[in-house]
Amino acid sequence: MFRFEGVTPRYLSKAVAEDPSFFAQLVIWVFKRNDNGEDAVEELSEDQTKLRAEIAWELLDALSILPGSEGNDFDENRLNEWIDKARSILKDAGREDIGDDKIGAYISRCPVGKDGIWPHEAIRSVIERVRSKCLDDAINCGKLNSRGVTSRHPYAGGDQERHLAQKYFDDAEAIQLTSPRTASILHSIAKSYKWDAEWEDRNVELRD
Repeated sequence: MFRFEGVTPRYLSKAVAEDPSFFAQLVIWVFKRNDNGEDAVEELSEDQTKLRAEIAWELLDALSILPGSEGNDFDENRLNEWIDKARSILKDAGREDIGDDKIGAYISRCPVGKDGIWPHEAIRSVIERVRSKCLDDAINCGKLNSRGVTSRHPYAGGDQERHLAQKYFDDAEAIQLTSPRTASILHSIAKSYKWDAEWEDRNVELRD
């Protein structure tokens, strides 16, 4: 068993990035199958199984090194081999949809591409090739959640969100022809920020 609090688990993150079966095992420990199959019986108490699931969840949430990553670039062969192996294991384990969801959340932590557009070109290639709605939705959600807490002048309204919305709309248009599925994700993110901007504007009006 491993445990970490308040630290970045770089060794474990590197191990997951190099071994897709490790990633798949973490998902299997946390989530139940969604088919009619059965997992192998383990000689663990209920408390041990619960503790293992909690730790696996924490590690999945803390992963910082992506498969195939080389600084801000990627070895696309290594990345795609990792993706395909992890998906295959999770499909065989009856966790195909949640597997794509967790893979999407993981790779949403990628840097921007060489053209200054997020996600990196290598991740765009994965999105276009895999064609999984669960993966796409998780990448969308992961990017939105990565923004964290914001601060602003009490009467600034949704200026920050409008700026972000416009950037994602522009980026989506820029890659529409080469990466249409990725462009749809960016359009969705842009719309979320547009709604957030309107919500912030209404809050300012209510203060008046």
